[in-house]
This record gives sequence, C-alpha cells and structure tokens, in this order.
Amino acid sequence: EGVARLAMSFAVFQQLTQSQVVDGCLFCSFTSPQATNLVVSKGDHIEVWDVQKKQHKLSLVYSLPLFGRPEAIAAFRPSADGPDQLAVVLRRARYLAVLRHNPALGSARTCGQHLLLPPDDPASLSGPAGFKPQVVVDPAHRCLAVRVLPDRVLVFPVSSGASWQHEAQPAVSKLGGLPFHADAEQPPCLGAPILLGNRSPLRLHHIQDIQFLHGYQAPTAVCLGQTKPAYGGCLNEANLCTSSILVFTLDLAERLPHLIWASHRLPHDILQIVPLHLPIGGMLALCSNAVIYMKEHGTSFCQTLNPCAALGGEIAQLKGIDIKDENSLEIQLTGCSVVVLSPTTLLFSVQPLGRLYCAHLVLETRDVVADIVWTSPGMASPASSMCSFGEEFVFLAASASAGGCSLLKMTPSRKKLPPNLQKHQPSKRARTAAPGQDEPERKEEDEAQAERKPSEKLAELLEVHQVLQDAGRHIRSYNFVVSDDFTTWGAIPCFSQWRRDKGEDEEDEEAAPLSGTERLIVCSGAGQKGSLYICQRAVPLDVLTEFDLPETTQFSAVWTFQQPLEEPMITESAPSAGVEDRVARAASAAAAATVATQASAVKHRLVLVSGGFKSMVLETTEEIEEISKATRIDTDATTVTAGSLLKDRLIVQVTPQRMCFVWASDPKAQVVPAPLVFETAERVPPLQACGGGVCDPYVVVRFHDFSLRLFVVCGEAECLELTSSLPAAVCTGVVCASLFRSHGGGKTFLVVLTSASQGTLRIVDLESMAEVFHTRHVLDVPPVLRNHGSGDAGCALDHLRALPDVCAALPRGTVEKVAKGLEGQQQAPGLEAQAAAADAAAASVAVCAELVEVDAEDCGPSLVLMLVGRPILVYRPFIPSSDGEGEGAAFPYHFSIFEHDMLGLVERTPGGPHRAVAALRKAGGLPAGAVVIPPHTGIPALWLAARRNQLFFHPLPGAQLAGFSQLQAPCCGSGFFALSQPPGSDVVAAQVLAPSSASGLQGGGLQNAQSQPGFDLHWPLPVAIHVLKKTPHVMATQLEEGMVGLAVSDSVLEAAAPPGEDDNNDPLAEDWSIVRNPPVEFSPPPMPRTQPRFELWIDGAKDLAKLGRYRFTFDTGEHVLSMQWVALPGFPSPSLAVGTGVNIGEDLTCRGRILIFSTRDREPGVLPAIYQRALKWPVTAVGQHGNYFLHSEGFKLFFEKWENSNFNKLAFFDASMCVTAMASIKNFLLLGDLRKGLDFVQWKEENDGNTRTLKRLSRSPPSGFITVLACDFVVCGKSLGLVALDHTGTAHLYQYSPHSDGREGDQLLRSCATFSMGYPCRAALRLQTEAGVQCMFMASGGGELLCLKPIDDTVYRTVATLLGMLATRLPYRCGMNPRAFRHHEGPPALVAPRKNIEDAVLLRLFAFLSTPLQAGVAEKMRLPLLSLLKSTLPCATCQLLNLAPALPAKSAGVGQGGA
Repeated sequence: EGVARLAMSFAVFQQLTQSQVVDGCLFCSFTSPQATNLVVSKGDHIEVWDVQKKQHKLSLVYSLPLFGRPEAIAAFRPSADGPDQLAVVLRRARYLAVLRHNPALGSARTCGQHLLLPPDDPASLSGPAGFKPQVVVDPAHRCLAVRVLPDRVLVFPVSSGASWQHEAQPAVSKLGGLPFHADAEQPPCLGAPILLGNRSPLRLHHIQDIQFLHGYQAPTAVCLGQTKPAYGGCLNEANLCTSSILVFTLDLAERLPHLIWASHRLPHDILQIVPLHLPIGGMLALCSNAVIYMKEHGTSFCQTLNPCAALGGEIAQLKGIDIKDENSLEIQLTGCSVVVLSPTTLLFSVQPLGRLYCAHLVLETRDVVADIVWTSPGMASPASSMCSFGEEFVFLAASASAGGCSLLKMTPSRKKLPPNLQKHQPSKRARTAAPGQDEPERKEEDEAQAERKPSEKLAELLEVHQVLQDAGRHIRSYNFVVSDDFTTWGAIPCFSQWRRDKGEDEEDEEAAPLSGTERLIVCSGAGQKGSLYICQRAVPLDVLTEFDLPETTQFSAVWTFQQPLEEPMITESAPSAGVEDRVARAASAAAAATVATQASAVKHRLVLVSGGFKSMVLETTEEIEEISKATRIDTDATTVTAGSLLKDRLIVQVTPQRMCFVWASDPKAQVVPAPLVFETAERVPPLQACGGGVCDPYVVVRFHDFSLRLFVVCGEAECLELTSSLPAAVCTGVVCASLFRSHGGGKTFLVVLTSASQGTLRIVDLESMAEVFHTRHVLDVPPVLRNHGSGDAGCALDHLRALPDVCAALPRGTVEKVAKGLEGQQQAPGLEAQAAAADAAAASVAVCAELVEVDAEDCGPSLVLMLVGRPILVYRPFIPSSDGEGEGAAFPYHFSIFEHDMLGLVERTPGGPHRAVAALRKAGGLPAGAVVIPPHTGIPALWLAARRNQLFFHPLPGAQLAGFSQLQAPCCGSGFFALSQPPGSDVVAAQVLAPSSASGLQGGGLQNAQSQPGFDLHWPLPVAIHVLKKTPHVMATQLEEGMVGLAVSDSVLEAAAPPGEDDNNDPLAEDWSIVRNPPVEFSPPPMPRTQPRFELWIDGAKDLAKLGRYRFTFDTGEHVLSMQWVALPGFPSPSLAVGTGVNIGEDLTCRGRILIFSTRDREPGVLPAIYQRALKWPVTAVGQHGNYFLHSEGFKLFFEKWENSNFNKLAFFDASMCVTAMASIKNFLLLGDLRKGLDFVQWKEENDGNTRTLKRLSRSPPSGFITVLACDFVVCGKSLGLVALDHTGTAHLYQYSPHSDGREGDQLLRSCATFSMGYPCRAALRLQTEAGVQCMFMASGGGELLCLKPIDDTVYRTVATLLGMLATRLPYRCGMNPRAFRHHEGPPALVAPRKNIEDAVLLRLFAFLSTPLQAGVAEKMRLPLLSLLKSTLPCATCQLLNLAPALPAKSAGVGQGGA
C-alpha cells in the first residue's frame, strides 16, 4: 500500500575516523632491546610509541592496521639480549599471532599464526557473551599462557627458534584466517601449546583469571576460578565462598602441571589476581570490598576496605586468614584497574570517579607483609587499563566513556608510617672511650674511620641496613605529574548537525556552500572530561577579501615573501676567497638566518601570482595593491618558481628564460642585481625552464629537455653555477627537482626525480655534493622507499611488496621473474631510445616530488609525491636502524606510505605554473604543517599537520583551489592567500583567508599556524572544544534558530529512600497497576552508592560558553532518554520535548515523564516546563509529524494533537517489547525494539481528516533477537534500505518488498546484509551526500565516526569482485582474512543473510597499492586500471567531504528520538 517494489539495497561501509579508545596497553622494548616503547591497541589498530625520556613525551613510531580486533596483547622476549615480540589474540580468541619489529621496513613482521580453537569446536562459532581473552607472560619469559575460553588455558613454551606445526589450511580458512606461509628465518619462538582444562586437570567450573608468580625456579601460575556456577543478584548460601585459587608449576619438558598449594572457599566476588614482585612475592586477590594477601610460606591476611565487606558473611568465614578492618577508607574496587609500581607499591584507579590510590605494603621483615596503607595522590580519568615502565612512567588509558589517556611521570618519595605500624627503633648510644684511651685518641680514631672507604660487602650490608631501617619508619611512595596528555573522543552517545551563528560571517547568499564545510556537534567524555566538540571535515577558513584577477591569464601559482630582519646591506665576497669558501660562507649565513628567524615573527609584504603568460606583484599592507609595473619583476613572463635569498633580503623570480632579482625591503627599487639569462646561444627549440626550487642560497632550475642546473647566490652581484659539481646521475632525465632544508638550519638537500628505472629518487647533500639517498621504481608507488645505497637486501623488490603486510616474504617465483627481467633490460639494444621514451613517459606522469617538514617533533621530513592516476601521496620518514646508529648519517631516513581517505585522482600534469607544496611556519619560524595543492581543480587541496610524529590529513574547503600560500600581513593578521577557480569558470579569484573560529568555545585554534581561539587540527577532524565538566547523554539541535538542548549529569550519593516513595503529589497515585513498594523489605546499603543526577541545558549557537544559563534539574533517579525540538500549534516555536524514565529496581514499575520547554520570553535561570505529564512507562522516543506530536510509552507509539489545552490521542501502534529508536522518511516510520528488531510502519491520514491509522507493513525476521540501539534509512535513487544497529556492533541492512517468496518479503523484511562494525553505535544521522543519495553516519562507543553509503548494483558488483581478488591475492598482517573480519557471527537465521555491504577500508588499500599489483588485479578483472579506480574509489573517499551546509527544509517529517 503506497510502497512500490524497490530495488535491492547495496552499501559500502566507511570508517571515517579510527578508534580513539584504548583497549589495552603495555610497556616493552619492541623496536630494540634498549628502547622504551608503549604499545596500545585501539579498535583494529596497534600503535607503537616511543617514550622520549628526556622530554617525558611520547612519539609515534608507527600504527599497524589489522583486519581483526586485538582482544588481548602481551610482550615476551625469546632471547635475553634481543627485543620483545608481541603475542596478539584475535577473532574471538581463535587466533594467536606473533609480531616482531622489522627495522629495515619500519613495520612489524608476522612471525607466526596459531589456531587456538579448532573449527569443529562449538565455541568457535559463538563464544560466551562478554568474555575477554587474556594473555600473560612468565616473569622469566619461559612461557606464556592464553585464556582462550572460561574452560581452557593454553600454555606456549618460549624458546628462541621454536616454531609451530601449522594446522591444515582448510581449517584456518573456515574461521576467517588465510593460509599463512611461515618464514623459516623468522620463527614465532613459541612451541607447541599445553592444554589446561577447567575440569582436567584444574577441576574448576570456569577460570576467571590466570597469572604467573615471581620467585620460582620453574614457571609457576596462579589460577582463579569458581568451583560451581554462581548467579548474580542473589547473596544466598549457594553463591557464597565459591572462589578457589590454585598455584601450580608447569613442567615444560613433561608438559604437565604440578599443584603446589591451593586456597578454597574464598569470597565469590574476587575480581583478579595481582602478582607481587620480588623480594616480597606472593599475590593480592582483589575483591569488590576487600583485598587478600596470600603467599605460600607466610601469614595471609584480608583487609576490608568498606562497610559492604561484611555483607554475606564471606569475609568472616575465611579460615587461617587474619582480618584487618579498614572499612573507614570506603574504597570500592569493582571495575578497578591496577598496576604494580615497585615491590611495595601498587597504583589503583577506581570507578566511576577515577580517583587514584596507592597501596603501600608495610613489611614486617624483608619479604613478609604486615599490613597495607592506602594513600590517594589525586584524581584522574577512570582508567580501563594501566601499565608502568619501571619506576619512571605510568600510562593511564581512560575508560571508553571518559576518553583520552595520560602519561604520568613518577618521582620517588617517602611517607611516614602511622605510629601504630612503626617498628621500635633502639636509640643510639654515645660511644665511650676504650680502657687506656683518652678522648683525643678516640676522636682521631673516629676521624680515620670516617675517612676510610668501606669495603664492597660492608657497603652492601649498610645499604640493606638502611633499607630495613627506613622500612620500619617510612613507606616508599611516589609523586605523579602528567607529562603528556592525550585528549581524544571517548564513546560518543550522540551527535547532530550544527551551523555557525549568523554573526560570525555574512556569506553571499548566491555563493554555493563549499563541500566539506558542514559542521557537526559531538558530545563525549564523562565527569570533568565531558565536552562538546564542534567539528567539520575541511579546514575551517573564512574569506576576508576576494577579488577577480585579469581574465586574460589563467593564474595558478602564488608565492609570498617575508620581510628581512634588517635593512639590505650586501657586501661582495673577498676576491681572494675560493668558490668553495664563498659557497660555504653563503650556506652558513642562510642557515644562521633560518635560526634567527625562529626568534622573530614572520611578516609578509609581497605576493607574486603567476599564470600561463603573465605574473603579478601585489603589496600587502593595510590594503592589497598591485605594484607589478613599479618593480623589476618580469611580469610579462610566467613565473616558474620564486623564493627569498640572502637572509630574505633578495627575492628571486625564475622565468622560462632567466632569473630576475628584486629587493624585498624596497621592491620598487630600480638598482637591482642584473638578471641571469639561462641560454645565450640560439637553439631550436629554445631552452626553457619549467620547474625548480629556491632555498637560500641555492636555486635549482629544471628545463624542458630534462636537464638541471644549480646556482648559488653568494652576494649582490655574484651568482655561481654549481651544476658541474653535482653527481652526473642527477643532471639528466630530470622530471622533478626541489630543495629542502630543515628548520634547525641544517644541511640543504637537492631532491631530484629522474626517469631512470621507473622513476629514481635521488637526494644530494649540497654541502658535500654527495648523493645520500636514492631509490628506484618511485613511479610504481612502492609501500616503502628505502635507500638502495644502504646495502639492505631486497630494496630492488620493494615495489612488489603488498601494502597490507609490507614485511611478508615475496613469492620465490616473483623474485626470479624480476631478476630475469632486469637481465633482459641490460642486454636489450637501443638503450638511448628507451631512455628518451622513459623521459617522456615519466614527464607525463610525475607532477612533484618534494620534501617538507610538517612538525618540529617529527623524526624527519615527509615526502610529497604527486603522480597522474593516483591520489596525493605522502611518505612518512623512519630511521631504519633499531639501535639508533643511523641517526648520525647525513640523511638516515627511509620512507613509508601514509594511507588516507582523500582519494581524488590526479588526472593530468599542470598546464601552467604550479606550486605543489606550500610549507607553513609558526610565529617563531618553526614548521607548522604544509598544504599540498593538486595540479588542477576538481580535487581538494590537503593540509598536513602533525604532533608527536603522528600525521593528520585535512582537506581544504571545496575543490577549486589552484594556489595557496601563507600570508601574515596587517590586512589579515595570520592568514593565507589563495587562488580559487570555481567549477566551469575561466575566472580565477584571489582570496585572503583567515582561520575560522567558533565563538565562545574554549579551543586551541589552528594551533599549528597561530594561537587565536578556534579549531585544533591535531585531531582526526578539525575540532573546537567546549568543556562541560559534566557527563553528556542526550542532545538535540534546531538549525533554523540555532538552538541546542543537552542533557548532562553528575554523580551524587544515592538517597536513603527510593525517589517518589513518600511523594503525596503523585499524579498517578490512583493507578493501582503501579508497583511502588518492593515485595521484599531491604535495608539501605552500608555505604551509599553513586547515581547520576540529570540536568537539562538549553541555549543558542551564538555563544556556547553560556550553555547552561537556561537549566532544569530532574528528580533524583530520573534519566533523560529522548529529546527533540518541535514546533507544535499552541506552543512557542521552537520548543524542546523531553522524554524521561525512572527505574528504581527490577521489582518496581519503571515510570516516565513527557516535558516540553521553551526559552521564549524567559530570563536566564531555572527554566520550568511549560507542559509535563507523568506516565507509567519510560518515554524512549519523542518527535513530530506535521501538527502531530508523537512519543513512545514502553512498547506503544502514540500520535497526539494539541486540542483544548491538552493532548488528545489520535492513533497508536503496539510494538513488541520496548521502543528504543525511531526514524522516519515521508509518512513511513522505522521503530527499533529492545529485543525484537525492527518494525516498518506506515502513517495514513485520509483527506477528510477523520481516519488516521498506523499500520505495520513489515518487520524483521523473528528467528533472531536484535537489540536495536539506533535505526535509520539509506537511500540510493529508488532503492530504500532499512538499517538497524544492535548492541554487538553489527549493522543489519533490510529491504521491504510487498511480495513474499514464502520465507521473506511482505510481512517479513528481506535481509540484505549483517555487517560487523566493531563497537556498538548509539547515534545515527541521515544526511544527503549527493543527488539522490542519503548516507547514514554513525558514532560508535569507541569514538569512531562511521558511514554506510548506499550504492547501486553495478558499482556493488565491481567492488565485490575487486575486494574478493584483493582478499585472496595479497598477504595481510597476522594472516587474517579481511572479508571475514566484517562477517557477523551469530545464531543461524531463517534465511541466510546476504552480503550486500562491502568494506571500504579494504577498498582504500587498492588506491595505494604498487602499480604492478594494481595492474595484475585489473588484468584479472579485464578492466582498464584507470577505469577501475574511477569507478571504485568514490566509494572509499570520505563522505564527510561531500557534505555542505544548506538551509534545512521545514518539512513535516517525523522527528527522531532515541533511547
């Protein structure tokens, strides 16, 4: 009825930002035996960081993308003098992979893959819900244990050179892995596993925790388990004292465990075991309300930490364990994170507030613990995991709700013990003289004894004595200082569209908004970390001034020149000095000028704009004025390149025929150095410059005959040519040439790309004129660029390496084939003709190859490479030596490619002058990023920013920029000068840009360019932050009026009586069906619990800093579940509708309220509701359809109309259990249920207005239970997809069909796909990205932004075929199958779900594969490579870039609300 038969739905999944939540962390020496590395796992990535001990900062080494989510990670050391290796558990504990650092390739090598669960094991299909695998390592690195399932543990012996007998390949592929070919030269160093089952030999019902103890000669493990099943929520006798701890040694030779000792009938709520370091040894068993110290030889004791420890009487039933009452501490350890700092100190982070506690072990003797003293060093974000490196650093990874992480620097301190714990210390007696010895003789003997150096043994005894003496009076403690802080998104509960307030800038109504400038508002964090984030995909820039350039010339490049630090004073070099001395003197002066510039502010005065046949000179003061005719700049010629020389005093312009000079301080001066003409003799065709670069004091010029010339300017009238001093290989076949010098005033390098060997990149040190780096096959886009002169084996085959695993061994057949091809090329005739053809081919492909320094903290310069038929390529540097030996070399860097999702292809070489890379500088002269400009419009320019050696990629607004340069002048402050050419226009406009700001927000500004408040680019998206200092939950925005409503909460202590129990004004007091009193009487808990108290904040977009002026406080225990702006007749417009719920307990009725608020004609302060109604159901969804108000009450959905000062119910719909989410399109509703999936509902209203119905058209199949957290539609032309997001992080795509095939269709929705995204998503937003296409944007519990883009069937089939070939033809890190990674695993459905969703993360890899691998795939698919790229890469390009702000249409659609 009213719904035509639609085409099948297809979609691609995009991961717009990576996970920001840390799942696990550890310190180890991964990159070298001496390194201090921090390894963290975030979603499907593993990041390796280097701890810089002097600066107390972190620096990123590399990030490893995996097609599988690491569920547990540990480090082990196979040899005492070698680095650590990583053991990673993936795919629901099915696989164990071993990773080892490969310094030559700057990545991690997969050394082995082990199948932990056989395919015929029922647990391999679906493991227990909520179970998290565990990996622990023996302190002596003799073995490691993996808790695969609650009923089994596998122990792997560690031995250098050990390897696994690999399983049969079919068994591997069944579970989502790929046939893994182990490298005999890189063994995993793990032997065959030993199986420890819960029944045999451990005799436990299930295993909760396993750890290794210190101080035993053989590997000794402690196992925490339950002897029988326990049932939560009931403290009866059957559930008490069910925990047991078993301690056993592992005989690795006999492969058997031997029980040493055990402790039974322990409290049921023991959370984990914490082994203590030597010399103390033993363990701490952590309970929710107590800690138990246990040791094989010694006295055990239990210390209670809060009054709740007495509940159930379990503590009192402990046998042979002393009880120490410390209930006054009121510490609760449920969900805590703990790390051992030293043998006597442990650090705890408790939930939910994140307070830190230090547990100090008070020693009775050297290895006997007498008591535990607790101190609190302060507050921090609640930690999900912590790790420590010795007694130097602690890394605190915040929980998913809080987000962020911190590196803490520890400094030892001492604290006095309480008087009752101090040991009695005998007082010192004064020494008396010996018989027959007078006082002077005694003093002389004492002085001689003091001067005498004690022996080594005596010194050791004195040290032990001092330690024991201090232990009797003091405890060892630590002071903590945050040395490095990462502010990131945590779990994102909601996000919405946002817009600038109208006062920020008045935009031309006729100008179309630029793509990528749609703003989103995101709320995340918890407690003091709760914040609002205003973000957009493109770099936020405002246009201050815009004017058209002459139409006669197509301008496409721009340079800005800064003012010199002093007046020009050029002295000629001494005639007696040699050429080399004059060059060295000029180079050292330029380096000194670079260092001096860092201490001063950069000010630009002149702007040079170049086109195909003309150049322009602009002077920027308070105004912008053209002074082309008044300068000696050759304005009748194209400017190929330009720059500043002689400490910024002299400006050089390079035209096709000559070099011209102008004084920077007086550009109108007529007395300037004479121009330098390149070619004096006549030749046909005439020699013309077509590229080059300037770096004081050098100028490099590239000519159209692929030759190169190098000049140095030593003085006012002295310009020397140094081409003859260059290596011969860099002077011929040149297709790209540039210069580079670091910010520290170091050496200057010449970067040349020649056509030889499919593009050879050569870097020359101009100080020594020696080649310091060269690599071949650059035009093939290898994943790594290694110096072929370094002697590393296999450099010549790097272009054949696969990007998903660059360290994978190359097939032997491929290596032999390449070797034969090289021999054939050397013997082939006509080498000169081949070289000429190679020059022409390379010139038609290569656009630029330049080095640029993005950030001062980077380990080296980045390489920007632009090739036709490729996206913009950026290679990041790394130092290949694992021990740091290569850092002293002139150019010690290798390069690895950086993946990004700005996949617009470079379609052609520039048709005129082109400045590919514009480096940016801070006010002090330090690098502040770079902007990469494509050679033509149609694809966006890219802004590069970096922090902690981590690169961030951001597009500039729109796709029309032709030129870009930094401009700091009085007319704009700290801004930029850009050339813009709108699509379809021949007119180029000049724009003066300034960083955009979000008024009233506490943000860092474009912190890599200036310090004014605004957006921070060192995030996955540019963000401006407003700190709430409360936990945000639900948010709703209203774009027309620029209003925002936000529900926040803070933690308060629970009331003694349930809320509303004594409320005599209950509007539902006469409703007998409401259960108000629990059936069982209970006493309040001994220690009050914390619970959230909700507040509602409302304000406008003009000044978010005042958010909270209009506020409303809800009742205690009342939670805000839904929120939506509405415009209903009879209410002020707009008004905010809020739905709440009160859930006191499972035995009491869950109630709710509907409240409507408005700030119209209200003064700031407490905002009362203009309407409210109490209900006996929670209100999980609110919205509007036309003039109707709709809301949910439990499982019912109501349509209501405001009539006669009240809402009248017009129609209702009965869902299944409880409505949790709602979406709409036209007159169709999509309802998500707590357990029963989706309901597709149609609203119909007859023309007479008397008949209104809500009718279910279809529902999701009832065979599978789906808990829907969010739902929405996706639209592609005539195809309509219905999407449900469940609590397991799975996206379900359905299709409605009015006809049934007997199994689905009609009353049951057709299942198109079930796709595993990773983290669950609670927030969803449908936005139009292009004509006829509406995508679904999602925010996950891991801080990710995701997208589901619908596509048509033709594109889907091409993408599916391509990804199938990539999955089978390429190796992947850890041997994982990339397509099985996204496969949803659950109970079988009535109809096997189709796989109509493909992963664009895998598709993105294809854009960065080397050319031989790309060509091989395209040949198998029988499609031209360029055609294949153009048809598939739009599916992998970030869809946020396609969003542009637009005035929302005031439609009569249904508002969206969610629980």
